[in-house]
Amino acid sequence: MNKNAGNTFVELLIYIGLLAVFLSVAYELFVQSSIMRFTQGQQNKIAASGQEIVFDLEKTIKNAQGIDSPVFHTQGNTLSLNSQTTRYYLNSNKQFIKNESGEENVLTEKGIRVENLNFINAGPSTIQPSIIVSFILQGQGFGTGVISKHYQASVTLRK
Repeated sequence: MNKNAGNTFVELLIYIGLLAVFLSVAYELFVQSSIMRFTQGQQNKIAASGQEIVFDLEKTIKNAQGIDSPVFHTQGNTLSLNSQTTRYYLNSNKQFIKNESGEENVLTEKGIRVENLNFINAGPSTIQPSIIVSFILQGQGFGTGVISKHYQASVTLRK
């Protein structure tokens, strides 16, 4: 029998050291890819919410019978249409709300906040008014970071 057939203690230490280096690199790559996936997911949620809100606003404003508030050449954080049967506003949780005939619908996804909501009744006249809406959607980034995206749209009533 050969007494030197196995690994020496020094060889085992070298293998364990190499394995530790490999595992630490693999762990770091896993953590970085998880952060990137989370951030991309938040950006996708913000984009989807923003597109849904703008689409809903455009469709509703174009087909509205009239604008109740804000009045001509003013601005506000609430939009009222059709003799106040349709309203857009923020609730206390900073979610974008559409209230239509008493039915309240949340337009933003969970975890998305709305900041700086502003509706401007820009005209050009009371006969064919245009609404400019602007808002910022925010989601939680990884750690303490915040992901933000600004939206703005101008919509004219079809009369």
